Amino acid sequence: MRTLYRSDQEYKQHSQAIESIANQYHYKNSDIRVIYENVLSDLEKTAKCRQFLSVLTMRHVKSILHESAHESAPLQQGSTKTQ
Repeated sequence: MRTLYRSDQEYKQHSQAIESIANQYHYKNSDIRVIYENVLSDLEKTAKCRQFLSVLTMRHVKSILHESAHESAPLQQGSTKTQ
């Protein structure tokens, strides 16, 4: 199985992005990580430069969360917002 992160530094960078989104939208880090890593996996398939993957992934995840909030649908089955 191929690993999603190529270095500890890259893992930390993406983890900080996940934590930032989780705090901004009041979701658990684990819920955001699932979405984030799915988006990241899709984006990295066609990425020509890994340097901007965290920024692009954050934008996509925030867009998903924004659309989800406007549809009044749960983020995903079983996920919960933090209180």
